[in-house]
Amino acid sequence: MSKNEEFFPLEDALCFALYNAHRLMNQAYRPYLSELGLTYPQFLVLICLWNRDNQSLTELGETLLLDSGTLTPLIKRLIESGFINKERSSSDERKITVSLTKEGKKLREKTDKIPNGMFCKLKLSEKKFITIREEVKTLIKNLKESVNSELTN
Repeated sequence: MSKNEEFFPLEDALCFALYNAHRLMNQAYRPYLSELGLTYPQFLVLICLWNRDNQSLTELGETLLLDSGTLTPLIKRLIESGFINKERSSSDERKITVSLTKEGKKLREKTDKIPNGMFCKLKLSEKKFITIREEVKTLIKNLKESVNSELTN
């Protein structure tokens, strides 16, 4: 390749498009979450617990695709904020369970308008929204399988 040949146009790279979509989604969530004192990753942890309370750290990590080094500080800050509790299992000391506090449960009510507000910001039809979401889920599944395959080989 000569010096004048472009490697490939950055705007054609899927990874760049996904990176920017991720960054801009975080920015779009910020006004909703900052008034609640939450970051986007903390909000995701709470969504998991609002859907099913009393989960192990392992379950949360698997659901969110986060390792313990990333998840542990999120959990610590949510405990400090009074939204969740963390307990060691009495039957297995290695197992840590995370659950919502009364405040964490009440916070759920303050987030009711976020999904619709975010949907409006996307300016997509419901059909287009579902199509994109399902395609991204397929991409995640394929990448997860590929990465896991590489790790086991």
